[in-house]
Amino acid sequence: MQKQKVHDMTKQVFTPEQKARRAELARERRANRTPEQKARSNELDKERHANKTPEQRVCSNEGARKRSANRTPEQVAVDKAKRKEYYTDPVNKAKRKEYNKDYHSDPINKARQKLLMAESDHLRLYGFGLQETIDKFGTICNCCGYDCKSTQPLHTDHCHETGVIRGRICWEVNTSLGKLGDTVEGLERAIKYLRGGAIGNTKSSYGLPFMRFVGRGSNL
Repeated sequence: MQKQKVHDMTKQVFTPEQKARRAELARERRANRTPEQKARSNELDKERHANKTPEQRVCSNEGARKRSANRTPEQVAVDKAKRKEYYTDPVNKAKRKEYNKDYHSDPINKARQKLLMAESDHLRLYGFGLQETIDKFGTICNCCGYDCKSTQPLHTDHCHETGVIRGRICWEVNTSLGKLGDTVEGLERAIKYLRGGAIGNTKSSYGLPFMRFVGRGSNL
């Protein structure tokens, strides 16, 4: 059986008019697709995107950046006009609103967005990712030593003067350190109080020591 010849389109050179006509036909075909064809096309796009190697992703991103940087002022103006037309169209506004509602109501997407925001905030504050910090300090509170994953997520604790990360601590420890001033002096005052050395020299009517806490945010 004779093999069917495959026409190599990469060797063809098209004129600007031919390119414009081909693009117009492609848009028409895309607009006239049935719902089943659209769903199948989206499924194939997701599969291709998921099966990309890291090298292919880097190459694709570099190509997109180059194409965006090499646009002429006329192309930039055309793209800007298209975006304005798309975002001001009432039909597209309704579609985007419905899509955003469905997207944000999905628990998986909610968790993904929360993780992405935490990663972004951690990268902005400390200069490296959240996962790197977790790999270094672990998933157990570095102060109390308990596994707090079932109650509240761990917080990245850092020195407010130097910015150096001290470790990962649970919510209870984090708030306790904050209320004590987040300083060694504040903890020493708390230790002194627990050992019976109340701060201040006033006494109540019962003859017991009256503690005057000299901490941050005290109204006494």
